[in-house]
Amino acid sequence: MARYHFRDIKGESDEIKNAISIAKSYASSDSTILIQGETGTGKELFAQSIHNSSSRKSGPFVAINCASLSSNLLESELFGYVEGAFTGAIKGGKIGLFELAHKGTIFLDEIGEIPIEIQAQLLRVLQEKEIRKVGSVVKTPVDVRVITATNRNLIDEMKSKSFREDLYYRIGVLNLTVPPLRERGGDVMLLGRFFFDKYLGSDKTKFLSMFEHIMKRVNSYKWYGNIRELQNFVERISVLMKYHGNGYDFEQLVSSFISKDYSISNNEDSIEEDQVCITTSVKGNDLNKWEAEKITSALKNNDLSIQKAADALGISRTTLWRKMKQYNIKL
Repeated sequence: MARYHFRDIKGESDEIKNAISIAKSYASSDSTILIQGETGTGKELFAQSIHNSSSRKSGPFVAINCASLSSNLLESELFGYVEGAFTGAIKGGKIGLFELAHKGTIFLDEIGEIPIEIQAQLLRVLQEKEIRKVGSVVKTPVDVRVITATNRNLIDEMKSKSFREDLYYRIGVLNLTVPPLRERGGDVMLLGRFFFDKYLGSDKTKFLSMFEHIMKRVNSYKWYGNIRELQNFVERISVLMKYHGNGYDFEQLVSSFISKDYSISNNEDSIEEDQVCITTSVKGNDLNKWEAEKITSALKNNDLSIQKAADALGISRTTLWRKMKQYNIKL
């Protein structure tokens, strides 16, 4: 389900307004779209918004993080399989995500992580508009709009032969680049305040001046983790404000935060490792442990449904998958 619309994309900078304008124009087309941008910039938010503004909005929106599954699992998830296709295959087989997205949109996040052998199969699906389940010789027509996203430089990936050139041109009929947060000027404070209001709720007035002081202190920070890093930071200080108030040493936290020497990188894992290295205590517990417990609880309370748990946590499926991988949370 696509629950985001263009109105949910926060920002007043020319850079984000231009990206939204281009994305809106793409919504009226049925061509493939390649969304490029650094990790944490909100690529799935754009994908969902495009779907909800398109003629396919009444159809399904199916998303998958291509980096979250092994080659064999990814193949069966995308295309499905028939009964007896492999050891452990469920009785009656399984419908793949392309079939589930029939008459709608499929969003392939982190497309640059797809193994080369799966790339060949994906190319055939895009060219022939039909899929073949694992273990079957029968082809099934599918009517699906394909949107992909990556934080990698696919041109470099093609040069190193890790990404097929023909697939690149097939998925990128239309291209959209989501700008990094550091190029969006005043949007940092606007988004920071949005997250602050979300996390503090009725307590926000009590801590507003403290929050504004902290945000001024990090005004020159580059936010290489983009919106995800900003959200992580604001949630952290919001939790500390709520449980410790003025009794916590926020100056030390902020000084440690802004003194980190980030190198500009699109590598998600290295950035996120840096993001979570600042640990503080909430009622004696490590914040990372607190976040992991929150995710585990959301999954248990929602019958292990990734979509429902992500909705309950107020994050995207992609972010939830990434956090689960970070904390080694398995279904």
